Amino acid sequence: MDGVFGIIFRYPMIMIEPSSLHGLLAFIHAAETGSFKRAAERLGITPSAVGKAIALMEARLATRLLNRTARSLGLTPEGETITELVSKR
Repeated sequence: MDGVFGIIFRYPMIMIEPSSLHGLLAFIHAAETGSFKRAAERLGITPSAVGKAIALMEARLATRLLNRTARSLGLTPEGETITELVSKR
């Protein structure tokens, strides 16, 4: 298995809170699509829910993962690191 689910199944003893997983999924889809709206469409939730899940993840990590402007999203260096780690699994 690839991606986030591969990590979970490879390391079954790691307990992941559902809200953390939601934040990670929202972040990965937003990073891939460059848009909260397109990430929300993929996940079947609202763009607001995507933004809130990512904001909660950023708060828990105490770092910004995305640079947001009115019309675009860009990865911070920390965001790039997370996407690289998830894509390697």
